[in-house]
Amino acid sequence: MKKLLVFALNPTSLFIAGLILSFILLLNSNWVAKGRKLLGLVLLCYIGIGMFPVGIWALNKLEERFPIQTDPTHLNDGSPIAGILVLGGSVNTIMTRERNQVQVGGNIERLTEFMRLARLHPEAQLAYVGGQGLVFDVKPTEAEVSKRFLQELGMNTEAMWFEDVSRNTEEGAQISYERLQPGVKPWVLITSAQHMPRAVGLFRKAGWNILAYPVDYRTLPGEQSGRPMSWRPSWPGNLHAANDALYEWSALTFAWLRQKTDTLFPAPLQNHTLGPATNPAAGSFPPANPVAQVTQ
Repeated sequence: MKKLLVFALNPTSLFIAGLILSFILLLNSNWVAKGRKLLGLVLLCYIGIGMFPVGIWALNKLEERFPIQTDPTHLNDGSPIAGILVLGGSVNTIMTRERNQVQVGGNIERLTEFMRLARLHPEAQLAYVGGQGLVFDVKPTEAEVSKRFLQELGMNTEAMWFEDVSRNTEEGAQISYERLQPGVKPWVLITSAQHMPRAVGLFRKAGWNILAYPVDYRTLPGEQSGRPMSWRPSWPGNLHAANDALYEWSALTFAWLRQKTDTLFPAPLQNHTLGPATNPAAGSFPPANPVAQVTQ
């Protein structure tokens, strides 16, 4: 329901609906004046949101919330990490099934950076969290396709845990916590930078002690993004950025109102080495983890 609601209310959908309604009004001689006003309002909103960097600004606020990890060999200030989590969303399950070849999306950095961290931290337990984000066509799952992708690139996934039933980030956080019982040591969480604030908030609420590792950036660092000197008006504009920004900010607000996150806009903790006091249990992975080995 949430995904359908966000789809109906995203800027692109509203723009198309506004155009259709405007033309319907213009076809009726009694409503021509209102049709012109509505059409003018729709075009004005399109120029303001699509051609100006509103979406880029909004995305940049999300992406800059958690700092990029510039030294992946010394995560958690050099202290040990318990494991590495990577969220789904990097593969096209339907196209993979129909073409019988792994098809990836624009945020494949989630998986490539996951592989790099796995090699750099062979002591860490590894887990993939992501069942199926589609509403109807649910086979194969993202976990199945991502596992195939990792194996085809030479990664040993024998001891890696794949969560393949969740439909969204909230469910993935809860299911993986119940299954893995992660303990008090921090786990590295890999996802797209724009998705990181919401993901961290949901995973913290579920009980995880999370160290954010944002990837898949779409905006330039800090205030450089969207500055007048780097922005040029273009046609047909960039509604895609506005769509994604609205989705994430709406999902953040929705999760906070439902008390699925502790704060509206989750931020880095002062001391991320402190784990949740409610779960002193050790992780349930086997003691040996050969996942980081890459076959030749």
